[in-house]
Amino acid sequence: MSTLALLLIQHLNALQEKLYTQATTDQLTQLPNRRWFLEQCPPELRQGMIMVLLDLDHFKAINDTHGHDTGDACLIAISDHFRAVLPEDTQCARLGGEEFGILFKQTSLPQVQDWIGKICQGVQVSVGGDEKVAVTVSAGILAVDGGVTMRRAFQLADAAMYDAKAAGRSRFAMAHIGDVNVSRPRHAGVRDAIA
Repeated sequence: MSTLALLLIQHLNALQEKLYTQATTDQLTQLPNRRWFLEQCPPELRQGMIMVLLDLDHFKAINDTHGHDTGDACLIAISDHFRAVLPEDTQCARLGGEEFGILFKQTSLPQVQDWIGKICQGVQVSVGGDEKVAVTVSAGILAVDGGVTMRRAFQLADAAMYDAKAAGRSRFAMAHIGDVNVSRPRHAGVRDAIA
């Protein structure tokens, strides 16, 4: 009887782990999802942590021009690009739509800038025949040099990401905790992510 109970407990534990993985994984890209990412973020980011928010450039135009199947292929390709560039244990997630987040807890800023610079260059995705579309990324990087709430970190990294877009896309911009012009997120998706 005790062996049967033990087997039942093991089965229930495995089922619970499977359900949690399904609930915290983005089905399209197989990256962790927003729920998982927010669980990994402490309420207050400590010195040495680096928050990065990333957004695909001209994604709506890709969907409108080539269709949503191509848009999905672009999301999968850029997610594979993240995996190829970043270390295996990096906390990277799809926050929703074409938005992604990364939290580095013990990595130097120059190393993060190198990785994110490579990611921003993007990938080429086939859209049929010999035609390809360039999928690039804009990113905002916040290197925490003192305590900052997760909500404020999202706001600052989001604002820097849009600075990168305004500067020409396919690049990153640095956020600074002292920025005073960020009273609200500049993108609905990020606001939704932290609501």
